[in-house]
Amino acid sequence: MRIAIVGPSPVPFTIGGVENLLWGLTGWLNEHTPHTVELIKLPSRENNFWEIINSYAAFRKLDLSYFDMVLSTKYPAWMVKHDNHICYLQHRLRGLYDTYHFTGLGTEVPRTNKNINALLTHIEHKSISVDHLLDELLGLREKQIPQEFFQFPGPFIKKIITYLDDQAMIDIKRFYCISQTVKNRTEYFPPGVVPQVVHHPSFLMGYQAKSYDYIFTVSRLDGPKRVKLLIKAMQYVKSDIKLKIAGTGPMEQELKQMAAKDPRIEFLGFVNNDRLLEHYAQALVVPFMPYDEDYGLITIEAFMSKKPVLTCLDSGGSNEFVKDNLTGYSVPPDPWAIAEKLDLFANNKEAAIQMGQEGYRKVQNINWEKVAKNLLEVKLTVQRKKKIVVTTTMPIYPPMGGGQSRIYNLYKHLAVDYDVEIVCFTNYDQPAFDQIIAPGVREIRLPKSVKHQEKEWDIERQVGLPVGDVTMPLLSQYTPEYGKTLRRRLQGADFVVISHPYLYDEVAEVTGVKVIHEAHNVEFDLKSKVLAASSKKLIDEVFRVEKLSCEKSELIMTCSQEDKERLAELYQIPLEKFIIVPNGVDLSSVPFTGWEERRKNKRELDLENEFLALFMGSWHPPNLEACENVFQMAKQIPEVKFLLLGSQCLAFAQKEIPPNVGLLGAVTDEEKNYLFSLVDIALNPMVSGSGTNLKMFDYMAAGIPVLSTEFGARGIGAVNGEQILISSLRDMPGEIYKFQNMSPEASSSITARAADLVRERFAWNKIAEKLRERLKNFD
Repeated sequence: MRIAIVGPSPVPFTIGGVENLLWGLTGWLNEHTPHTVELIKLPSRENNFWEIINSYAAFRKLDLSYFDMVLSTKYPAWMVKHDNHICYLQHRLRGLYDTYHFTGLGTEVPRTNKNINALLTHIEHKSISVDHLLDELLGLREKQIPQEFFQFPGPFIKKIITYLDDQAMIDIKRFYCISQTVKNRTEYFPPGVVPQVVHHPSFLMGYQAKSYDYIFTVSRLDGPKRVKLLIKAMQYVKSDIKLKIAGTGPMEQELKQMAAKDPRIEFLGFVNNDRLLEHYAQALVVPFMPYDEDYGLITIEAFMSKKPVLTCLDSGGSNEFVKDNLTGYSVPPDPWAIAEKLDLFANNKEAAIQMGQEGYRKVQNINWEKVAKNLLEVKLTVQRKKKIVVTTTMPIYPPMGGGQSRIYNLYKHLAVDYDVEIVCFTNYDQPAFDQIIAPGVREIRLPKSVKHQEKEWDIERQVGLPVGDVTMPLLSQYTPEYGKTLRRRLQGADFVVISHPYLYDEVAEVTGVKVIHEAHNVEFDLKSKVLAASSKKLIDEVFRVEKLSCEKSELIMTCSQEDKERLAELYQIPLEKFIIVPNGVDLSSVPFTGWEERRKNKRELDLENEFLALFMGSWHPPNLEACENVFQMAKQIPEVKFLLLGSQCLAFAQKEIPPNVGLLGAVTDEEKNYLFSLVDIALNPMVSGSGTNLKMFDYMAAGIPVLSTEFGARGIGAVNGEQILISSLRDMPGEIYKFQNMSPEASSSITARAADLVRERFAWNKIAEKLRERLKNFD
């Protein structure tokens, strides 16, 4: 079936509930059903009488007869003519319906003009067609008519729009609406029509519940959203807690002036989806108190983030979900009442956590599949993707280290064709987690039991190193919930990926699912180098599970040719069982910074006379070894500033290091990209490990000149002097001096070729495409 989803595009463009609905439903139908769905949006201005009439006329003129079905949701899109027209109603023009009474204007139009009077007579007797009325209205522009009739809002435009809406809806085949609040506005629907309520989700994905730190709300900053009421309430909030307000709008300056004397109130301005999700994740409570809101996606988004909602008794749609002392509170629109509840949450975090959990349970089953099944009223053949379950010993989102980044990016791109579920462990004191972290990718995170964690600590004290992954073959049994959850998720799965071999025993008895081993490294070689001889039992366990994982799997992914050959030799595995799936980079998240811009960024920070060398890595023995190599270089060339980035810094926090070395620790992607735009050279002084180094692709994609050991450049195919610089550890200080004297043109040429190499061979979308083709054949 060919379906047109039709909607207005506001001028100036803003993103709100309409966009959530239109984009979300269109995307889901195209991805999950055999139907061909096209989203058709027309710019719709509504600042004055004539802009509104023009918008109504534009939709009326649309010829969509070549579609089998048309779906509209909001004025004036339902003016479209079609024999199979379905309306999933959000709201009519609220300024002429629900809030018109606030204007103080009457509803009667003066009968002092014969042209106006003639149209009103036709409207009252319903003796004029929609098309004829629009033509007559547009013709009024040519006549000498007092402008008072064309007031907006005003009684004349109210009568016209009511008539146009009513007449257009007579021809609509079926009605649905987004909330009970909208259903109760009986004037929205033709007489006798009782629409079905169908709640829809937000198109945001990747909800989390992290901390409970501050009050957070997001809204368009205008009158109906009543952010002013919240700011007034803060005058009576006794707790020292921040209020963060995201969004922009016509009242922004007025609201900022109101809040100027309260340092607890912070205006965030526009926030993108990633930052919005992060703010939800860290919120204590989400106040949302508009006047008579149609639905209120903010309520859904807050509950999906497991945060309680504070709303008002007259806030409309939010009250369909907010239940007192269960999922939040609904109070009178009074600053004192609001402040009382905000103080309650500030002083009782446990109540916020519990109510947020209840809110999540209330909305977690709101999804696009249910929306589609209701609206289409046909047997919906959902094209279900094949399912991949990934086992791993560590949390994945947000990715902070190389292994996490590989898993997140590889399976995010595979999720175009597969549903992916990652079942992983986290520390005993961390919350369980079950969320969508990218379109098509779900992470299910199980905390280790206390007994599991204590036994791991005992082994760590004996070994002197973090051994959470290596001990899993011995200790995962002490967290039985992990195995139970994994077995449930494997029901109906097509593939199970053992990412690292350490959880092989958890899937050893599983049948009916194809097993894939994802080898990030040759773990036996890696752990044999870093674990002492006294750790023979652990090393033997690594050998056992890696051998079985390679033998019992039907496909083995390695990061490099070297790892492929070593695993085949070590465990006597046929080479045809392997596929090389190299490490890569998400080019969309790593901006390229050229030589000139890099110099400019340094000048702005008064760093133009400093030479900055960067080494990035996680707390991983080969990286710690490389850090020691950086310290030796730093002693030889004290005029160079060396920056260490990542969790590797934790290993040296209490140790004496050269004064020209800075430990920056783990940072956000935004902070990392900023540092990438400043440094002069990136180092990779690696001499051990296996696989390929993800950091190399990040460096090259960001336009940073790279100096690496030959070992550190393994598996990349970069040529010394062409895309990167390669030298021995001993010669690296001298190579840094040489690079300082390299011309900007020569340096820019190297970085440009490096970025080209990454784009051509190591972009995650291209890597995933190669694996996707192998899986299709493998299937």
